[in-house]
Order: sequence, then structure tokens, then C-alpha cells
Amino acid sequence: MVARRRWLVAALVLILIGVAGWLFLRGAKPDQSLHRLQARGELKVCMDASYPPFEWIPEGAPADHIVGLDVDLAQAIATRLGVTATLVNVGWDGLYDSLLVGKCDAIVSALPYDPTRTEEAAFSISYFNAGPVLLRQAGDTRISGPEDLAGRTLAVTWGSAGDVEASAFQRKLRDLTVRRLPDPVEVLDALRAGEVDAVLTDHLTALQATYIGSDLAIVGEPLADDLYVIAVRRGEAALQAAIDEALIVFRDRGMLEALKARWFHR
Repeated sequence: MVARRRWLVAALVLILIGVAGWLFLRGAKPDQSLHRLQARGELKVCMDASYPPFEWIPEGAPADHIVGLDVDLAQAIATRLGVTATLVNVGWDGLYDSLLVGKCDAIVSALPYDPTRTEEAAFSISYFNAGPVLLRQAGDTRISGPEDLAGRTLAVTWGSAGDVEASAFQRKLRDLTVRRLPDPVEVLDALRAGEVDAVLTDHLTALQATYIGSDLAIVGEPLADDLYVIAVRRGEAALQAAIDEALIVFRDRGMLEALKARWFHR
């Protein structure tokens, strides 16, 4: 009798748990972030328009005339979602606050992935890696990767991510000399003058240098990650997924590379 009573109590508890779960699911509201945006017909995008070539206001242009790679990207995403993009110019320190209070739906502003913000924001996959890359003179076929730096001289900017990578290379490669200079311009000048064999600089600087002239060439992919992403409010999974899907399509169709070619070659 006691065993039967215990069985009945256990069964009753399981039934109550099941009912509670059913009621919870019945009451749970599906994520409407994408639907609301599409019903409104507008994707509001926050960006700090002071960082060319990603977003900036050309000299003499009206205050609302923002151009750049991120502008084109935001407009392409909006078009894919079936809405129009509205750009909201916000100072860098106010980007996340503007997102959280609903001033915009997404941040598209050369925004590095920030793991400390994951309690309040959700991030897309990366659309640009600004990490350090190896740069050499275009005609120097001796250097096809970091392993070819042994016995050579490498220039970096003091305290940069490239400096960190260079220190790691020194521990692995024999007779690698690292020359540390105050700023990226001096680093590139040293390479062009033949004073060093290669440089490690951020991908942004490297792209600008190679598009400005054909005398320098990037070797391979970034050697460390500094990923630019798009942020939406946490919990807006439908919008986040739609943005990810758009970025994957743009990447696979070569659009992201085309945007880099357009905005770094100016």
C-alpha cells in the first residue's frame, strides 16, 4: 500500500510538471524581432560616422550623408530583409546604449566582437577580420608565410597586435630580428625603403597600403583575430539569424570582397 501511494505521488508530480511545462510553452511568445522590423519597413542602424573607410561623412557633405563599407553593407542587409535602412549617427561610446534603448535595431560600425557584452547584446558572424597580417614587397617571392621570416628583419608598430605576434615568432624562428617603430606609417616606409624584409600590421592598414599602390602585397590571412561583427539586442534571435544568413550569402557570392575593393581603393 505504501509503495502504491508513493508511485501515485510520483506520477502526480510528473503530471503537474508536464502541465506546468505545457502552460509555459503555451504562454511563451515567439521572437517577433524580424516580423516587427519588416512590418515597420525599416532597419534602423547605429554607427559612429568617424571611421573611414567603414563609415564617415565626407568633407563638406551634409551631416546625414554617411558613406562607407558599413553603409553599403547595412543597406544590402536591409534590402535582403525587404526593408529600407535608416542610419543613426551615434558617438562610439553611445552605440550599445542606443541599441538597448531602442534607438536602433542593430549596430553596424566596424564593431569588434566583445565577449563582455554578451549579457545585453547578440552578435552576428564576422564580416571583416582586422587582425594582423604579413606584408612584403610585391616582388619579393622569398616570403610566402611566417616560417620564411627566419633570418630576416620584421617591422611592427610598438604595442600593436603585430608586436605581440612578432614576439611569438621570435621564440620560434631562428635569427628573426624585430624592428619596433612608433606608428604604422613608419613601418610601411621602412618596408618600401627596403630597410626590412616584411612587416606585421593590422589588416585595415595593410589593405589601404596595397590598394593605394601595387608595390606591397599581403601574405595570406590574418594571423590573429580582431573580428568585426553586427550587434542586435539579446533575445532577438530571428533578426540575428536573418543577418547571419545575409552575411553568409554576401560572403559566398563575393560581395564582401567587392566591398573591400571598393572602399579601400579610393
